[in-house]
Amino acid sequence: MARPDAADWLRAMNKEMASQQANQTWQLVKQQGWMRVLPGKWVFKTKRGADGSILKHKARFVIKGYRQVEGVDFDDSFAPDVTQGTQRVLLSVAAARGWELQQLDVETAFLNAPVDEGRLVYCQQPPGFETGQGLVCQLDKAVYGLRQAPRAWYQHLTQQLGLIGFTASAADPCLFSLRSGKQPVVHLMVYVDDIILASPSSTAIAAVKQQLQQVFSLHDLGPAASFLGMRITRNLEAGTLKLDQQQYIEQMLDRFSMTAANGRVLPMTPGTRLVKEGSPLDSSSAHRYRELVGALLYASTCTRPDIAFAVGQLSRFMQAPTQQHQQVAFGLLRYLKRTAEMGLVYSRSSSPQLQGDADYAGDPDSMRSTTGSVFVLNGAAVTWRSKLQTTVAASTTEAEYQAAAAGTKEALFLRKLLHELDAGCDPIPILCDNQGAVALIKNPVESHRSRHTAVAHHISRERMVRGEVVFSHCPTAEMVADALTKPLSAQLFVACVRGMGVG
Repeated sequence: MARPDAADWLRAMNKEMASQQANQTWQLVKQQGWMRVLPGKWVFKTKRGADGSILKHKARFVIKGYRQVEGVDFDDSFAPDVTQGTQRVLLSVAAARGWELQQLDVETAFLNAPVDEGRLVYCQQPPGFETGQGLVCQLDKAVYGLRQAPRAWYQHLTQQLGLIGFTASAADPCLFSLRSGKQPVVHLMVYVDDIILASPSSTAIAAVKQQLQQVFSLHDLGPAASFLGMRITRNLEAGTLKLDQQQYIEQMLDRFSMTAANGRVLPMTPGTRLVKEGSPLDSSSAHRYRELVGALLYASTCTRPDIAFAVGQLSRFMQAPTQQHQQVAFGLLRYLKRTAEMGLVYSRSSSPQLQGDADYAGDPDSMRSTTGSVFVLNGAAVTWRSKLQTTVAASTTEAEYQAAAAGTKEALFLRKLLHELDAGCDPIPILCDNQGAVALIKNPVESHRSRHTAVAHHISRERMVRGEVVFSHCPTAEMVADALTKPLSAQLFVACVRGMGVG
């Protein structure tokens, strides 16, 4: 209240209290000695748009849920969120088919959901808005901060969507579809209180909005422009959709004092091999390193598969980072400085294709290999992975065979999701640049070189026989997933980045 913009925050607090009262969130009762009364606090946030401009001042009364005891104050707390893969697949299909994309925001979403666990929950009155003497709030709705609040909101949302006619996806419980006779299909994707509607018909979307507004208080944000910090840019004439995090990356550069740094062409110098040994960082620098890797991780999993390998490497040394790890991390920031505006560009250009690769014994400390896979749909990557394998491979063929098994699991998820979006493809093509691995998948030969392979890795062979996936050999020079297994030269790296649709 001592800030120059105190009036804005006071309006936000009053609006929050009005929402609490409108939703009949609690009732005031006399405090008794046997009651477990949870404390609460105000949380303030400036909500910004894709261009960084201030959209609104947001105040939220939040319960200190960390004081709750499982089995006493609540039972279950799990609530699903839409996966990043589902987000990108839906946007990719929408770009390829020219679908309408509209965005909604549910006001005070959790306050719509009843607390229904058979347990009475009490909390203090919001600071600055206390009334009466010795009164506390007996909660009827899921106030923010409660451990069970996300679960209560998801169950309530699912119930209301079901009454409208939506059914949840078998591939992702946060993707819903409305199919009504000959009417155009409407897909609804939700992340907590952020909703994206996708449909070939703007009239169908308008009808769904009208039905939702009868149940919830909504902000109609119009055409989707920003989702979870990712900017959505559409060119309807060209049929393209770009997903980028330029604002997030620029904020990260400013946070780590790298705005004036010189850019670089590669995220990681070819030949770089990170090891545990080295000059350790002091506690302050080590904490800063962990903050940096966490910030990089969000970019690498949302819109930047080109840095996924480098971030995966850096993430292996969070407990005891060294000078070498810090130097590589800041080198990666210099690469992002040069390429901040780059993102995934979807179009109407291609059918689905998954590429898998492995770098044999690439980790010098454990001698385990790194699996890399990328699934390209409509011109750009929708899912990707760069992960250290769980066991040591005895040969390059075995390493690639393990990578093929991981890729097959991802392909099965995507196959199910694409069928629900009426964009199915059977079988899903998977490319591998190791002829020995492809031969082992197609021909179940048992020999002293392969008989020790874990049963879990034979999933590729079984699913190919069932016609769900098909494996083909791909020359190493054309393997896009190569950038997810090792540092490459500039020429090869640029080719892989283009193949992943990053531009």
